[in-house]
Amino acid sequence: MLGSDNLYVADWINDRILKFPPNTNPSTNGTIIAGTGVAGSALNGLNTPWNIFVDEPDNDALYIADYENHRIMKWYPNSTNGTIVAGGNGVGSGYHQLRYPQAVYVDSFSTVYIADYGNHRIMKWTKNATNGTLVAGYSGISGNSPAHLYLPSGIHFDKNGYMYVSEYGNNRVQRFTIDNTSC
Repeated sequence: MLGSDNLYVADWINDRILKFPPNTNPSTNGTIIAGTGVAGSALNGLNTPWNIFVDEPDNDALYIADYENHRIMKWYPNSTNGTIVAGGNGVGSGYHQLRYPQAVYVDSFSTVYIADYGNHRIMKWTKNATNGTLVAGYSGISGNSPAHLYLPSGIHFDKNGYMYVSEYGNNRVQRFTIDNTSC
C-alpha cells in the first residue's frame, strides 16, 4: 500500500500486475494495470512478474522485475506497453544482462537497483543506461561470506542510504554501505 492507499499485487502465476482500490473487500476484483494475463515477451507482456516498485514521484510508474524475461520493465498507469529499463538482452551474466531478477528498488535519481537472483549479485542501472554496474556480490558466484550473495531476493534502502539485501540461499539480510550520492 502506498500514499494513494492503492494495493498493487504482482500476480506472477497469471503474468500480470493488479491494482486494488482503497477499501477493497474480498469480493473486489483487481484491475490489470500491466501485462495481459498470458505470459509474453513483447512490451505489453510479462512472464512471471516477481516484484514491483511504485515510483510515486514519477506519476506512480511501476518498475517490474520480469523474472522469466530477465528484465526490468517500467510501466506508467493507463499504458498498454512497458519500457525495458534494465536487462532484456537474453539471460546471462554480462553487465547488460540479468538472470531471473527478483526485486527492484528505484531511488530519487531514477537509478534502478536489482536483486539479480540467478547471478548472485545486486546491479545498479542509471537512467537510460545500456549496462549495469555491480554493487554487491560476484557475478555468477554464490557464497556465504559477507562479500558473497546467494540468491538475493529482496532489496531496500533506508533513509540513511544503507542498502539491505535479503538472501534466499543464505537465509539472511545484509546491510551494505554504497555510494550515497545516488541514493
